[in-house]
Amino acid sequence: MDTPDLALVRLHGNNEDTWKIKGPAASDRFNYEYGDTKLEEIARRTTAIAQMTLEVQVVVNVNFEDQGIRAGRRLAQMANATWTG
Repeated sequence: MDTPDLALVRLHGNNEDTWKIKGPAASDRFNYEYGDTKLEEIARRTTAIAQMTLEVQVVVNVNFEDQGIRAGRRLAQMANATWTG
C-alpha cells in the first residue's frame, strides 16, 4: 500500500452570522475565532490523518487580526506538535 506524501487540511472558520448572507465581503465570513472544543476535534482528526501519510500541513484561513495564528498555535499544542513559528 502506498502512503501519500502530504495531506493538506484547510480551515476556513464559519462565521454563522455572515456565512449565508449575500453582500458582505468574503473576509467577513472568515472572521472566526476557533474555540478549544472545535480545535480539539480538529486535532483528533488531524492526528488520525497523520497516521495515513508522511506529512500533514494545516492552513488556518481566517483573516481577522491574529485569529489564524492563535488557532494554529493552539492546534499545534493540542496535537502535541512542536511549534516552529
